[in-house]
Amino acid sequence: MQRMRGVIRWDHLIRGLQMVKCTKGQVRRLKTALRWKGNPELRQRIQMVLLRESGMTQPAIAEAMGVSLSTVNRAHMAYDHGGLKALKSKPSGSPPSSFANTSTCTERSARRTKRASI
Repeated sequence: MQRMRGVIRWDHLIRGLQMVKCTKGQVRRLKTALRWKGNPELRQRIQMVLLRESGMTQPAIAEAMGVSLSTVNRAHMAYDHGGLKALKSKPSGSPPSSFANTSTCTERSARRTKRASI
């Protein structure tokens, strides 16, 4: 067989009639991670990726899992770009206040209002 430059062969990515995104090792790691105790959102995202590997379409996965199609798509895109680590939740919201103790903050504001009323 003549090797052509710049052409990617797709026959190694098709298992039967379905498209394969993960290697057998990746599927094994996902199944192992699914058994971890902890974050239910992470487990749900892992299940979405495993269902895609089993041949389900994204709309079917969304319906089966009870989530939106965009949620399924985001989970798959995150896994495709960053693996299992990318499926973990990221912190959201603003970082904690710079004041270590909230009682000190309330004391300061009380002093300010006291000075303002004098």
